[in-house]
Amino acid sequence: AIIENKMKFRHVFEQAFELYTQAEWQKAEEAFINYQRMFPEDPVVLPFLDRCRIFQTLPPEDWTGVYRLDSK
Repeated sequence: AIIENKMKFRHVFEQAFELYTQAEWQKAEEAFINYQRMFPEDPVVLPFLDRCRIFQTLPPEDWTGVYRLDSK
C-alpha cells in the first residue's frame, strides 16, 4: 500500500520539491505539509520540512538546490 500511495501522491511531493529547490521556503513548507497530510506514513518529508523551517530564518548562502550533509 505504501508504494501505491507514493505513486498516487508523487506529483504533490514533486511540486513541493520544486519549490524547495527554488528556495521558496515558505511555499515549500506549505506544500510539504499538504503532502504530509495526504501521506502521513512517508517519513521522507520530515527532513525537508525541518530544512524549510530553518532556512526561512537562516537561508543557506549560495543555494544551488542541493543540501549537503556535513555530518551523520
